[in-house]
Amino acid sequence: MNILTSTLAFFRSFTRPYPDRDWTLVLSVALLGFLAATIFATYLFWGIRSGTIIGNAAGTPIVSQNVSRADMQSVIDAYRIRKANYEARNFSVPVLR
Repeated sequence: MNILTSTLAFFRSFTRPYPDRDWTLVLSVALLGFLAATIFATYLFWGIRSGTIIGNAAGTPIVSQNVSRADMQSVIDAYRIRKANYEARNFSVPVLR
């Protein structure tokens, strides 16, 4: 019963202002939050950097794509059309409703 009484007395003491206790409590909670955020950020940093959180792609081979002259020419033509439209100020106007 003594533990219950002392616990209730502790929580009742918060109804009366006591600056030293209040500021110590606020700073302690802020410090714990800062430490928790720092530890979590460090965990994420090292986990992502080492590849334990996000999978490591070292085992997958890089496959190069074959690009033909016709593919390159179609891209160049598309950019030439875009350049001509830009220089002629043929901008598409978005429809606002």
